[in-house]
Amino acid sequence: KIVLTSISGYGQEGPYASHGAFDQTIQAESGVMSVTGFPGTDPVKCGVPIADYCGGLCGCIGTLMAMLEAQRTGHGRHVDVSMMDAMIFCLENSMTTYLRNGVIPEQTGNGYASSAPIGAYKCRDGVPLMISVSTDSLWQSFCRAVDRPDWAADESLATMTQRANRRAEVDAMVAELFSHYDSEELARRMQEAKMVYGKVNNLAAVAEHPQVAFRKTMVNASYPNGVSFTVPGSPILMSGMERQMEYEAVPLGYNTIEVLKEVADEDKVHEIFDPVLKNVEETIKTRYGK
Repeated sequence: KIVLTSISGYGQEGPYASHGAFDQTIQAESGVMSVTGFPGTDPVKCGVPIADYCGGLCGCIGTLMAMLEAQRTGHGRHVDVSMMDAMIFCLENSMTTYLRNGVIPEQTGNGYASSAPIGAYKCRDGVPLMISVSTDSLWQSFCRAVDRPDWAADESLATMTQRANRRAEVDAMVAELFSHYDSEELARRMQEAKMVYGKVNNLAAVAEHPQVAFRKTMVNASYPNGVSFTVPGSPILMSGMERQMEYEAVPLGYNTIEVLKEVADEDKVHEIFDPVLKNVEETIKTRYGK
């Protein structure tokens, strides 16, 4: 019934199985960097370690699937997750477009190849507002929200495909329009029209965000020596369970004995691991004090 999960850069077999990998190198090798950034600029990586996290999430999902099967059938699995596979999966429309028609997608900046206007447009107060007008009904709502009935009536802009084909022109129209409004005014209009939009927040704004505060997203993690940190908590909330706000953060090897005693004789576990844990404790004391 054992489930063993391996998460690596390129998988357990194949010509790249022995290659080392970090998040940045997988973003490059998988093609994600080639579609990230603005047209005419060098490829750039995502600002967060997306390959690390997507590989971990796929590993978690695969492990849960295998555990359910093991419970039902008594047979375990070796789950083999590749960070590169996870990134290729995330390419979705970009990769599908290439596989279907052979056209290599280009960088689109903050826009999207299949519709417009989608992007971060700077307002009169210098604050950019990200909007996503990705359906024809949203286009009509958007035109009403910004008092442009002429855009709504223009049959040459009526469909997603038409607007995508004129993306540069549509972007310029919206950018010029937004330059006459403050961001708060436009955000109010977008909300009233039930548009899909977002302020381009920095991390200070996110930390103080009213939705983040309401969901209690930030939690406290404390080490045994009393050192504590505020960190983002689990993004998963469940009915009937209170959000855990205080977490115990423990040093490497802190629970080793406790876990191994479930499957081995306690004396044998101590015989093997006590010297190892002693070295770990000494290293921690050298680096962090207590």
